[in-house]
Amino acid sequence: MDLSQYGDTAFLLDARLFRLEEADRQVWEEDGVVTGARRVFISEGAAVIDNDNFTATITISEENADYLSLLGITFTHRAMKIEPVGDAPRAGIPADFSDRSFVYTVHSADGTTHDWTVFVEVEGEGAGN
Repeated sequence: MDLSQYGDTAFLLDARLFRLEEADRQVWEEDGVVTGARRVFISEGAAVIDNDNFTATITISEENADYLSLLGITFTHRAMKIEPVGDAPRAGIPADFSDRSFVYTVHSADGTTHDWTVFVEVEGEGAGN
């Protein structure tokens, strides 16, 4: 299937941050309780997406600011690939988001790319903190 026919799809629709928390669940009665981890999304609503300037701003609550050093990010998109640039954390893997500003290159099937800047803001703080 030639997806390039759809043109430039190197846009983000949403970006969300999550943290991992321990999860216990009963699998089989004879196996007992299995401990694992589950994702808990901590973003406050949808990210603010600016398609003209290629930015996504994710807001988290002040209580969740303590988790900045070990968060993961997920993206909703129609692109073919999203690549972290420089020290930007890879999607789906917990990492340090303390810098609060990261660049990702988003690729379309038609070869178009856009560098998106993802900002992490803590609710109640002024812009640029």
